[in-house]
Amino acid sequence: MPQTLCFVVVPHGTKPQAARKVYWPIEEIENYFNSIKIPKEAIKLNAGTTIGNPSKFISSTLSLVKLHHGKEIYKSYFDHLIKLREYFEKKI
Repeated sequence: MPQTLCFVVVPHGTKPQAARKVYWPIEEIENYFNSIKIPKEAIKLNAGTTIGNPSKFISSTLSLVKLHHGKEIYKSYFDHLIKLREYFEKKI
């Protein structure tokens, strides 16, 4: 069974017991994108977001969230993957 990464975030000046665990289901979202056909054409995710190369976007964003897993400042990148998955789920 594959391991799930989980990091403990300890805000500066707090004791480790007060830390909260941050979990992003990276493997789950990666498996989802590997299981569907990714279109080659641009995707208009919403009024302000167009993804020009969906395959490259997924690959580079997954690499980034794997590298920075658990760091709150990078959570928005993981959220972009969630929004893209929701877009595909509505289309299927």
